[in-house]
Amino acid sequence: MLMVLLLAIGLRAEQVTVEDGVYTRAQAERSKVLWAKACASCHTLGDLSTSLKGPALSGDAFLTKWDGKTVFALAEGIQKTMPNDFSMELDAAQATDITALILQANGFPAGEKELAPGDSQKAITIIK
Repeated sequence: MLMVLLLAIGLRAEQVTVEDGVYTRAQAERSKVLWAKACASCHTLGDLSTSLKGPALSGDAFLTKWDGKTVFALAEGIQKTMPNDFSMELDAAQATDITALILQANGFPAGEKELAPGDSQKAITIIK
């Protein structure tokens, strides 16, 4: 029983969340041009858009929907389904950069290392 408890504590200590600075400020900033081209006509993100065609990607409703899910589930959803008018295709790196911008807009701290599509095995959890 003690081993199970110690294992659970160790796993919890290794859990990474969006509060751990999983993207860089530069990454979020560079994705603003792509955001304007691929996302802003349908989604709001802080003050980057005023459109209401699609759901807001920042704020309480967004965080409630994504609470407990992973950053890479979000990035994969962006890559596979957006923009939904099929006006362009996003690759994994572009979707990951937009995810960094979404994290920034939701007030999560930037870190020293960019969020990378190759990190998708990591379970970086979105928390409300």
